[in-house]
Amino acid sequence: GNIAIELAKKFPKATIYGVDISSKMLKYAEEKTAKGNITNITYYLQDVEKLDFDGMQFDVITCGYGLFFYPQMEQVFCDVCSKLKTGGKFVFSTWTTNAFQPYSKIFLEMLESNHNIKSPLREDKKRLITTEEIEEFSSLVAYQNLQIHPIDIRFAMSIDEWWKLLNSTGYQGRLNQLGQNYRKFEQEYLEHLHSLHNDGNIEFNADSFVSIVSV
Repeated sequence: GNIAIELAKKFPKATIYGVDISSKMLKYAEEKTAKGNITNITYYLQDVEKLDFDGMQFDVITCGYGLFFYPQMEQVFCDVCSKLKTGGKFVFSTWTTNAFQPYSKIFLEMLESNHNIKSPLREDKKRLITTEEIEEFSSLVAYQNLQIHPIDIRFAMSIDEWWKLLNSTGYQGRLNQLGQNYRKFEQEYLEHLHSLHNDGNIEFNADSFVSIVSV
């Protein structure tokens, strides 16, 4: 609910709808909204691939780091844009080619070379990590304007914090495949990172694009 809450604060007269497929995430969002005494957000438990708002049209729709997770990403994008008013904007964020590097690449390479666990990413699956990909993807709809804003997001993070992050994101599925070799891989990977950084810290990189499609 972070984006919805910030929008609600900035535009207190706006009516905001928050959608998530996870009831647990919606509960967190509702708790934060109540704590902030915010009254102009309504949350809905829905699947974005099957949005149901009785033909309503919206001024702005946002999606934070989510589009590339949908199996039918192109269909979701076109459907969401069809729910915008004329002149409405779809704002979405994606990571860049630099995001999570080089530590993500090291992680995946060690999983494959040491434990034969390969990345499940399809070669033809667009991840919207370049301006060219975003431009081609956005051309699926007849937009009036497209803005792509690169944003650098970097800060110091301990190696232990990075490992915890890997265990709570999309990488968790690959770690689960290790089974009894989980602790062995943890030791291998963390020892390698500590050999690169004697102080136990890395520069966390979440460089992103924020794209605005105006229809």
